[in-house]
Amino acid sequence: MKAQKNLALNLLLTSLAIAFYGCSDDSVGTTSTENQIQGVVETNTDTFEEEGINDDGMQEVSYNNFDSTAPAPTDQPAFPYRFGRKITEREKYFTFSIDGTTATSTITKELKGTLKVGNSNGFLFEKTFEHTIKRNVDFAGTTNSNGELVWKWENTYVATGFSSDATTPTNTFDIQSVTFLVNGTNLITVDSPETFVIKKDTIPVFHKDDLVKVFATVNSSEELVGLLHYGVNHKEHHLARRMLHDDGIAPDVTANDGVYSGEWNARQKVGVHHVVVDFMSKATIENETAAYNSVSWGFPYKIATN
Repeated sequence: MKAQKNLALNLLLTSLAIAFYGCSDDSVGTTSTENQIQGVVETNTDTFEEEGINDDGMQEVSYNNFDSTAPAPTDQPAFPYRFGRKITEREKYFTFSIDGTTATSTITKELKGTLKVGNSNGFLFEKTFEHTIKRNVDFAGTTNSNGELVWKWENTYVATGFSSDATTPTNTFDIQSVTFLVNGTNLITVDSPETFVIKKDTIPVFHKDDLVKVFATVNSSEELVGLLHYGVNHKEHHLARRMLHDDGIAPDVTANDGVYSGEWNARQKVGVHHVVVDFMSKATIENETAAYNSVSWGFPYKIATN
């Protein structure tokens, strides 16, 4: 019986597996519209990376492990704990809204795992967590020369995430807006992160050594720990993290105004990457019995050849 359960679980995980890069963004065939659309999502995840918050366990507050040529982070740890999430379970759900040759699919991914916390003396405690990430992806259907309906990915809402208990969010704060500056020039301000839409062909392009600054506004009455995950690229296993500050020290402008700031230099490999702004309440990290309370939001970008 145990072997049968393991086989069933392996089959389920295989069916949910994601193929990265080198795939068409079309789906055609005799399967149902829902299956065709799901197939497009499954094979086009370069702009659909869900796991930027996965630190694979306890880490220093600021660390950089994606590029040995990059200098060490200039920001000094302002928080005495080492911490990080290790994702151990992933479940994905699809819902569909189809009207003729247009369709929208909402994809919900439940991430479960362990938040590990320690300090300079070693491990302190761990707690389980659930973190939900949602995407809405728009599709347009066209008929090819064989008379078959082809579904093409048109645009996608960028990553949003929140802590959850089953399907009920338990986070007590939200990310209100995110602004990106590149070499001092305002690239974009996203005023409604949870509903923001971006087309695949308009993903921002960064060049090598561009200085990218991020300003995230959070509505919270409690103390938060802000993290900037950047260079996220599952295929290349890029992952880097540093603090988001609200202390008035550059790039932050005004201390304690609810706008958390961070920056990084675009030194990743050519291709699509992701930046994730990620917040946890300090109680989540400092108090072993406190509930997991976190919000994250991600954004794709491309690194150009020159």
